[in-house]
Formats: sequence, structure tokens, C-alpha cells
Amino acid sequence: MLLAATTALVMLTGALLMASAASAANIQTLDAQADGLGNVAMDSSGNVYVAWNHTNGGGAADTPMFCKFALGSTCTSPVTLTLPSGSTSNNETDANFPVLGPGSTVYVVGPRYDTGDTVVWTSTNGGATFDAGIKITNGDEQTGPESVLLDGSNLLIGAVGSGNLAFDATPITAGGAATTFKFSNPASGGVSSSALALAPNGSPVEAYWTLSNPQSLDYYYYNSSGSTAGDLDTPGNWSASQSVGVGQTPSLAGGSGGLYLLSADGSLVSNAADPTAVDVRSYNDTSHTFGAPVPLLANPESGFDEGGGIAETADGKVVAIWPDQDSSGNDVLDSFTSANGAAPFTPEYIATRSGYGGQASVAAIDTSSGGVEGVVAWHDDNGLELANLTPISVVTPQATALTTVQTSGSSTSADLTIPAGTIGETDHATISGTNASSATGTVVYALYSKSSCAASSLVTDSTVSVSGGAAGASAPVTANLTTGTYYWQAFYSGNSANDASASTCGSEVLTVVPAATLGGGGTSTGTTITVTVTCDVVPCTVTITITADPKKKGKSKTITLAKGTFTLHKSGKQNIKLKLSGSGKSDLKKHHGKLKALLSVSVKTSGGLEKYSRTIHITTKKPHHKK
Repeated sequence: MLLAATTALVMLTGALLMASAASAANIQTLDAQADGLGNVAMDSSGNVYVAWNHTNGGGAADTPMFCKFALGSTCTSPVTLTLPSGSTSNNETDANFPVLGPGSTVYVVGPRYDTGDTVVWTSTNGGATFDAGIKITNGDEQTGPESVLLDGSNLLIGAVGSGNLAFDATPITAGGAATTFKFSNPASGGVSSSALALAPNGSPVEAYWTLSNPQSLDYYYYNSSGSTAGDLDTPGNWSASQSVGVGQTPSLAGGSGGLYLLSADGSLVSNAADPTAVDVRSYNDTSHTFGAPVPLLANPESGFDEGGGIAETADGKVVAIWPDQDSSGNDVLDSFTSANGAAPFTPEYIATRSGYGGQASVAAIDTSSGGVEGVVAWHDDNGLELANLTPISVVTPQATALTTVQTSGSSTSADLTIPAGTIGETDHATISGTNASSATGTVVYALYSKSSCAASSLVTDSTVSVSGGAAGASAPVTANLTTGTYYWQAFYSGNSANDASASTCGSEVLTVVPAATLGGGGTSTGTTITVTVTCDVVPCTVTITITADPKKKGKSKTITLAKGTFTLHKSGKQNIKLKLSGSGKSDLKKHHGKLKALLSVSVKTSGGLEKYSRTIHITTKKPHHKK
């Protein structure tokens, strides 16, 4: 048949599980700021390949990422891939897929909806380094790319776009182009998700589910002998829509051993209008139909909308992943393994999780002892998570507590006092508890202007990762804090072994005092006034204005006695001499050299502008005459 299926061919599902960090089988939190999508593949030697997008925030485009590591170890040297010049958040890749090529060739494939192309990065040294990437023109229907396969010189891409099912066969070489097409959709409600894989004869099959009433689990299969991108991208070379029955959230795994469909469906209970079970079905190459369902779960506590993932090994063993809950109500990931995709499937818990949503990306290989090993990726509140297929004992989360300490410059304490204009303050949390040494997740640091720590008084916040029970310090405060009192509070997200917790609002107080202090009086020679100003943050530029007290009886308007601007380069007390204005001389003389006045100072430092004022008494020194 036209599309030769090889053992290196790996089906990649594009959406991810939403889960919490796993316990014993957890490999690592790969990226605390992943955008929620990650995809995995494995080679026969047990190397893991994973690709994802790192979220940069602030409207910047996500950064495509890749990592390769041996199963049983962790990713320590992720590779950053470069988007084409000029890329923004509007034309970043919608997802990234690691695809294994011949020999030492590894591709990372990133379909892009807005630019109507696919970015392909190529490594010829097993994933150690990649080229700058090429853009391959295709269609514009890859809003939700969910599967990427490599067959010969073609990239086969399955996607959901604008409520329709899309397919694309893109030549992988530079200068190639293909035309994405939409399948005709006979069902109402639109397409929710899809999956793409190869049947044993090498022909692609794309399954999908519609939001019709009842929900329908359908598929198309390629039924032509053509093998070029143009042949594959021709709708007439595909079958009409075929139906499996009531169902949703399909995942496909295909290869030389067979093609298997994992889904939630209602076929076990009188074809109910809503799914009632999680099943696996095998595909018949001759009749192009899926067989009777092999049940895995009946009405799992986690429901059906979140979906699962499925993989096939070179020897035809099948591993299915689905979210569930154990008897204690812990959120877990179930794995189900079969020697040939038929009953019985052996169930195991492989990871704990929470906040789950989306499908798994899973890859598996055969072991020399006849077993199966592999890796699964999902996304949760802690970021992009990886776990292996080793069974776990579910851990009951234990209580945690947070203690915090703040730092400004060389000073570290629960309570600090700093001058206005100081920046760079940080907070640091310590997690304690029975299982604190295994804590992962995140800590959010928040600084408030009110002792209630109400959200409306939030000044700044930042999020850091937790690894091995240790949390990093907060990001430095960059805002110029005005004089007043501020309150830190830290929040730990928790993980499978540790409950979430928060520090006590008010346990840390940050007091900001004026950047400059003013003396209580001034002296005059009759032509000048000398006042005292102390700057704690230097250099500081002070603008001084001395006015007659406007509250004094008989004043019809404010009289400026003196004014000037000075830059101080030394901290501590400084005597500053200002020239009296003409009206100032007259007013001082009128009051016999004694005057109550308002001293106003604007202080500009590296942290910003602060203003202070106080009432002072001015006295005139009598000149000293020599005898």
C-alpha cells in the first residue's frame, strides 16, 4: 500500500492533560510557564523527545522549546527554537510536535494558523541542535493542530478549525507547499476535537467528534492509491463520513500492529445519548470499520470531556491513559495496557493530578523482558508535567505552612523600614510540613497596601517555581513605593503530596518613610535663608520652596520667600543656603527678622519623585561686629 508504516512512526496527540504533579512516577515539572500544550515521542532506545511552547507574557510570542533525555532521567538542557523573523503572539506556533525521522534526524513541527504555514526545525544529530527552521506554505485551517505524522516526505497534520475537521499533507522539504482542506461535516454542532493515525496498510484515518445532539463519534479514511501531498490533500480521495456511534474525545494510535481508537462512548448502555464508558476499539483494514468496544472504565469520576491518550509499541502492545479518581477521592491518571489491543487490559495508577483538562500525549516502547515502558505529558496548575508508566501508590496530601522573610539591600527581616525611592525589595518563602521535601508547584508573592491584603489593594505580585521543597525569592519590586505601610503575603499551590497554604497577611510589614527629612527651622542673614535637608537615597535632587505661612492673619496672598534646586551627592544632613527674594526680604524685615514659614521640598531619586513639607520658624542672626 502507498504509505509504508515504519516502527519509527509515532502518533502525536496535540492537546494535553490538565493535572497536578505526579508522585512516584513523576519525572519532573518541565516548564512552570508552558502554555498548556506539550507533545512526546520515544525511540527504541528509550530516549524521550518532548516539544512545547514557553509562555513569555506581556503580549510577546511564545518560545518554541524542545528537550531530549533518557527515560529514567530528567530534562536538564532544553533547546530554544527560533521563530521566523518578525513573529508576534498573533503568528506563533499553535503547538509543537517532535517527529522522529530516519537515522539521527529529528524534526520539531509547528503549524501556524494565522500565517497559513508550518514551521519545521530539523536536527541531524539526534536533537542536540536544530537549524533556524523553514516555513512550508499550507492552508489556514490549523486553528487546533492535534496530530502530526511523518510518512516518507510528507507531514500529515490533523486539526480542528472554526468548527470543522481539517487535514493537510505538507511536503517536509523547503519550497514545498500543500493545500489544507476541510472535510464535509454532515453533523450539526461543529467538530470539537480530532485524532490522526495510520492504519496497518499505511493509509491515514482521522477520527473526530461533533457537538450534535446526541454527540457523534465519526471518522474518515483515505481510500486512494496516490501518495503525493496533492493526492492526500484531495477530498475526493477520502471516504464519506463514517460513524462509530455516540461518543466523544477520540485518540488514535496506529502502526504495523494495528490501529486503535480510545474514546468515551455510549455504546455499552443502549447507545445512550451521553457517554457512559471509556473504550478501546480496533480497526479493520479491509472493512474500514472499528470493532466492538473493549471497556476500560464505566462512568469514571472525572467524566469524559477531558479525554485521554493512547500509544502503540513496535510489537503491537497498546497503552491507554485516562483520568480517574481512586477510592479515597484522589485525582489520578490510570494506565491500561494490553498485549494486542484486546481484552484484558491491565489497569494501574501511574500519577496523581488535579485541575485536569485536555488529552494526554503518551509514547511507549517494548522492553527486553516483554513489558512496556513509556512517558506521558500533561499540563496542570504547576505547568507542563512528565511522568513515566511506573505504577504508583497514591499519596495523601499533607498540610503545609509558609514562613516568609523580606530583603532590601543587605537587610533581611520579617519587618523592614526603607526610604522612599528604594527599589529591589524581595520576599522569600520557606515551605514546611510532613512532605515538604517533595513539594513542587509554585509560590505566588503578593504585596498589598492594606493590612487586609484585599485584592483591590494589590501593588505587585510575581510567581516562582518550587522544586525539591524549595521556593525561589520573588521578583524584585520595581515600583517606586510612596510613603506608607505595605504587607507581603505568599501563596503555595500545593501538589499531590502537599496541601496548598498561605502565609499570614501582616506577618511581614514593609514601611516606607520619606526619602528626605527636613530640619525644623531656618536662619537668615537678611539676604539668605539656610535650611537643613537630609537625603537617605543619593544622589537626590531637591527643589526647595519657602513661603510665608498663608494661614497667618492679614495675608491676602502667598509670598515666596526663597526658592532653589540643588543636587546632593552625600547622604546625611546638608545645610542649604537660598537667596531671599525681594518680597521675602521685605516680609522678614516687616516681622523684625522672625517669621513662621512653610518649607516645601520635592525630592527626585532613582526611585521617582517624592514631595514633603513642614512648618519652620525662621530667625535672623544679628551680624557680628568687630570692636
